[in-house]
Amino acid sequence: PDGQTYGCLNFPADIAELAGIGDTIREDVVINDANAIKLQYEGGNTTATETVALLEFLVENVYKASPSKESSPYACEFNGLAKLECPDVPLRSPRTDGMPIRAVSLAGLFGDATWATGGKPLKDLKKIESWYTTKDFEDMKSIGLNTVQITVPTAAFTPNDKYGQQVMEEVEYLLDAIESVGGLQVIMTLVATGDELDAVVTAADYAAENPAFLALTLPKGMTIDTTTVVESIRAKNPELPIFVPLNEGDLIKLKGSGFE
Repeated sequence: PDGQTYGCLNFPADIAELAGIGDTIREDVVINDANAIKLQYEGGNTTATETVALLEFLVENVYKASPSKESSPYACEFNGLAKLECPDVPLRSPRTDGMPIRAVSLAGLFGDATWATGGKPLKDLKKIESWYTTKDFEDMKSIGLNTVQITVPTAAFTPNDKYGQQVMEEVEYLLDAIESVGGLQVIMTLVATGDELDAVVTAADYAAENPAFLALTLPKGMTIDTTTVVESIRAKNPELPIFVPLNEGDLIKLKGSGFE
């Protein structure tokens, strides 16, 4: 707005106000470039809250300035400059063995991905059983993978949906094949065609009751408040790990009981 061009090496003088911390940061603290954010924090001149606010403002504006963001939401040209580390808080893995998630996604199962299925879609769902076999999962494990991500339409958890029943048959085939290998767990990523809260909750119930599942990823594009969806799942399944999809590079912020 002031006609100037700013970047990592040249911050606007009022960056504290722009980042929403103008009322809390000390007047003698100068944040004139990206390095100053780190140095002022290490010097004890800014709080952790102020530092995160500055970093969030920086990353968000670099993202907005990335020319390819409209076609690729994750095309932030930031090159890892802002990396937050919490050395006093150990990273938690939802895996029961505590290992980091090393996952692969099964492409072309219930949606076209001809690049992964020999140039032809698997329109006949029974073809899944010849395309993804136990040998594939053994190979995945042998190269160090420990998690398989399966994209499943919510139709599989909708009563009396004939297509959904076919999908569920193939999901159960895949689960049996994956479990037979040992050491592999499943992340179920839901795909919804609308605000299908009941189907999402039913899917969560199914995942929570099946030891093969590691976690559930909520569907993108639902207009229902994310907190409402998570709380509906938590009512019956308080321990099921839930992954929340990204929205153009920003994590959806959850508010309410259990999200502080």
